[in-house]
Amino acid sequence: MLAQRIGVSTETIQFWRRLNMKNPMEQVLTYWKDSKGATVRMLHRHLKHPQINALVPAKLISDFYAVD
Repeated sequence: MLAQRIGVSTETIQFWRRLNMKNPMEQVLTYWKDSKGATVRMLHRHLKHPQINALVPAKLISDFYAVD
């Protein structure tokens, strides 16, 4: 879901799935880290979005960074 939200193409996502990686989120974040929108604030917003609803990681981020 995060990969789609940050703009990774469907073809790339399908390719990554076929690789059956141990930690697919690492690949997503590595892909995203060099993009213009890759900020801690944007990561926090993506994690809190209802489609992803990853509230625990979002809370961990907000405990250490001013994201609101």
